[in-house]
Amino acid sequence: MEEAQAVCDRVAIIDHGVLLTVGEPSELIDKHREDPRVLSVAHGAPTLEDVFIGLTGSEIRD
Repeated sequence: MEEAQAVCDRVAIIDHGVLLTVGEPSELIDKHREDPRVLSVAHGAPTLEDVFIGLTGSEIRD
């Protein structure tokens, strides 16, 4: 996720085939910055990974 945040122009977060959100990484972070689900997993300023985990309820897997 760190790499996607650093180099991607647009990302989509999809959970079980459902498109949850799409946009520039910085836009997604700003859009979901105050979401309680994102805040509950963020340690400091929210990251794209925090947005993913908050919206899907899933940790990132390899």
